Formats: sequence, structure tokens, C-alpha cells
Amino acid sequence: MPKMKQEKKQKPGAELWVRLLKGGAIALVTAIVILAGVSLLVSMGLLNQSLADKSAVPACVFGALAGGVCALKRSDRGYLPVGASVGAIEWLLLLTVGAICFGRAAGAGEMGVCAAGCLGGGLLAGVLYAMRSGGRRNPKR
Repeated sequence: MPKMKQEKKQKPGAELWVRLLKGGAIALVTAIVILAGVSLLVSMGLLNQSLADKSAVPACVFGALAGGVCALKRSDRGYLPVGASVGAIEWLLLLTVGAICFGRAAGAGEMGVCAAGCLGGGLLAGVLYAMRSGGRRNPKR
């Protein structure tokens, strides 16, 4: 009797969680790269320090946008919840990395604005992805 391959079936929510965590990691890396680029421009004297202080929120927005679009590919779930979840994961990762690197979490006002930027970028990814696909979701596999 021939042996048949047994496929490992993941739970339905496991694939979604993996996709969300990958999107959050991509969002975090994108935000860090943007902030590193701004730091390089400040150190070269091409950008004023006062403008560099205001670059954290746009970095969060663009990071969540990039991570949200990556997480939404081949997603059979709602666009807005997936995008917002990626933004929330990015914010939690930023909070964790900041606490580990600096020994304390940022102030409530600073992180509140960054949280709004992360969630806004994730929601923007959901809206743009829904517009791109015509509001149709991919069929369930």
C-alpha cells in the first residue's frame, strides 16, 4: 500500500496571525529605516533638528502602510481590521523596542500620537487595498 503524504493543516486563525506578525515586523523595519535616514540627513546638516523631531509620526504612518499592504496580500479577511491590527502590532513593537533600548517607555503624549499614526497608516493600507481590488475579497482557499 503506497504511503500518502500527510499535509499539516494549520488552524484557520494561525495563518492570519503569521501574516499579521510579518506585516508588523515589516512595518517596524520600515519605520526604523525612515528614522535612520532622517538621522543621517540631520548628521550631514541637510535637515534641521526641529524638523527631525517631527518625523516619528510620518515614519509610523508609512511603516504601517507598508506592513499593512504586505499583510493584506492574499488575505481573505476584512481589509480595515487587518490593516488596523498591523498598525497596533507595529505600535506595540515600537513600544517594546523603545523600552528595551532606553530602559523606559516614552511618555503617554508621545506614544499616543505614534499610536494614532500607526493605526492611521494601517487603516489607510486597508482603504487603499480595498480601492485597488474593487472592494472584492479573495476567495477562501
